[in-house]
Amino acid sequence: MKKTIIIVTTLLISLSSCAQTIKPLATATRNDCANGNYIKDTSGLHTPFIGTWQWTNGTNTLIFKFEKKENYNPLNSTKCSTDVILGGYKYVENGVTITDCLTFTTNNIYSSTHAKILGSLQCAQNIFDELTINMHDQAKHKSIFGVFKLLYNPTVMQDVDFVPTAQLSLQPRENSFPSITNPPLPGESFPYNVILTKIN
Repeated sequence: MKKTIIIVTTLLISLSSCAQTIKPLATATRNDCANGNYIKDTSGLHTPFIGTWQWTNGTNTLIFKFEKKENYNPLNSTKCSTDVILGGYKYVENGVTITDCLTFTTNNIYSSTHAKILGSLQCAQNIFDELTINMHDQAKHKSIFGVFKLLYNPTVMQDVDFVPTAQLSLQPRENSFPSITNPPLPGESFPYNVILTKIN
C-alpha cells in the first residue's frame, strides 16, 4: 500500500511540473512566451479574422481562409505554445487557377498539405486588429511576410448589414533559405497588396 501511495504521489508531482501556465493573449507580454507557458486567446481576439476573405478584380480572384489553432507548438518547443491563425489561399487569374491551397491540415507541419499561412496577434496591442502573416508564395517558391489588418475596430459593435474588410500587405522575406531544387522566381504569383472582404 505504501508503495502505491509513493508511486501515485510521484506521478502527480511529475504531471503538475509538466503543466502549462496559461497566460491570456490580451495581457501577455513578450516575456510571457517562455518556460512552457501557453499564450491562450481567452477573449476571442482571433474571432474577427476566422473565416473566408476574398478580393475580386474582373476575372482575378484571391481567397484567404483562416482557422484558429489552439495550443500551437509545431516543433514541440519547451519555450511556449500559443493560439494562432492557420490558413490557406487560392488565386485565380483570368479564370485560370494559379494556386489552390484552400484545403489544408493543421497537425503535421511537415505534411505537404499543412497550412500555408501562419497568422499571429502580437502582444501588447491597443486594439487587436492586425495579424502578422508568414506564408509561402507556392508558385514563386518564396517566403513572404506582412500584415492582415482589419479596416474597422473589432471591439465596436457593428450594424447587422456591416461587411468586414481587411488590408493585406505582403513582401518577400529577404535572406530566407531558398530551395536548391526550386529556387525563388521573380515577381509575385498573386497580388500582395489588396483589400479583401469577408464572405463567410
